Amino acid sequence: MISVSLLSAYLYCKRKLFLEQVLGIHEGPKKAPLIGRIRHRIYEEINNTEQDIVTSITEKHTSSDILQLYRTSYARIIRVVLGHYKYAIKMVNLLSSELFKEIWPTMLREAELRAKNVYDFIKKSKIFGKELWQELTPKIKSELKLASKNLGLVGKIDLSLIHISEPTRPLYISYAVFCLK
Repeated sequence: MISVSLLSAYLYCKRKLFLEQVLGIHEGPKKAPLIGRIRHRIYEEINNTEQDIVTSITEKHTSSDILQLYRTSYARIIRVVLGHYKYAIKMVNLLSSELFKEIWPTMLREAELRAKNVYDFIKKSKIFGKELWQELTPKIKSELKLASKNLGLVGKIDLSLIHISEPTRPLYISYAVFCLK
């Protein structure tokens, strides 16, 4: 099976792909791709922890409280991910603190959007905790892996939105590939 990323790399630069995949010669980390990997990892962690945030919400939480839950969680996730990449960050002459300042406004907007979605859903449904998580729609999943034996391809979808429709509650998934800029 061939990775979609390898096809993309081939279209971008055949020589570079040959050097890396055949000869095993790799360049050191570069700033833009490293920041891209960091952002992807942050989004993946955010999506993996949303259930914990939503299930912790009770009837006592205000919209401001819910936003604060998201902000606190996102700030922690960014710090952990930056710590995971600290050596690569140093290799491209960046500072983790500067990277945090660059990434934080986007994550803050994401926190605001998700907190508003949850709060609006609560106002409409009047449910909390685990029941809120079960009913909340859409749910966001990152890095969904797909493979096609017919095409001989494997790849990942950056973002999938899982919706539960009413009244019979069928499940449908919409996919989007997006740039994390």
